[in-house]
Amino acid sequence: MNVLDLRLTQGLTPSGLPSVRLGEPWLDAYLDFLTARCRPNSVLAAGYDLKVFFTVIAKVPAEVTAADVLGFITTQRTGSADVA
Repeated sequence: MNVLDLRLTQGLTPSGLPSVRLGEPWLDAYLDFLTARCRPNSVLAAGYDLKVFFTVIAKVPAEVTAADVLGFITTQRTGSADVA
């Protein structure tokens, strides 16, 4: 299992748009996609959410399963790590 060392950084794109980066190509590509479609604070919030998710899951994006996502959501909603 590879664990990501994500660092949330903010800056500007060459065109002057706010930019959010986590240092992982798949996640940065997704954040670029959001940058072109969402408000800057929404992109920043997504960056923080992705950082929390991948810190808790402790997997690289290619290793994440649907069970990981559903387990994370359940834990966030219930506060319990027990997923039925």
